[in-house]
Amino acid sequence: MKEIKIKETENNNKNKLTKETKHKLMITAASIAILAGLYGTGTTASSNYRNNREGMVQMLSEKFNLNQSEVKEVIKEYKKENQFQRQAEMKIRLEAKLLKAVEEGKINNRQKELILTKRKEMENKINQDLENWSQNREERREQMESYREEIREWAKKNEIDLNLVGIKKRQVN
Repeated sequence: MKEIKIKETENNNKNKLTKETKHKLMITAASIAILAGLYGTGTTASSNYRNNREGMVQMLSEKFNLNQSEVKEVIKEYKKENQFQRQAEMKIRLEAKLLKAVEEGKINNRQKELILTKRKEMENKINQDLENWSQNREERREQMESYREEIREWAKKNEIDLNLVGIKKRQVN
């Protein structure tokens, strides 16, 4: 009977440690988000960003006595959650913008649905391409420009104003 109580106590202590660790990690993630926002605004090169991020992970791991891989995982999870939230907010804004454009007669319902479908298609394409994303800044810029060009051609073919698709009109060489 005593052995069962001791094992239950040990399991409860493990759960507490896990909860404490999760709590520390969440505080760390919030700290990282704030620090990254303040510190990251001045960082422009991808390699510098990675080095700074690794240094920040190491510093926070040491400061709060946490496992570096756990800190990295929490940061990765935090960034992913924020990305999903931003994408959802952008989708809501786009849908409202398109609804207004339909109401004002700038586009019809078919064009609105075409835009939403194309945006989803491009989002999926970009997400697939991110797995093989180049670390070279210029190559990434060229890839993004090719996405924009694809959308420009599509919009022209479907007689849709680029501003409604989220691309500003500009001179193409």
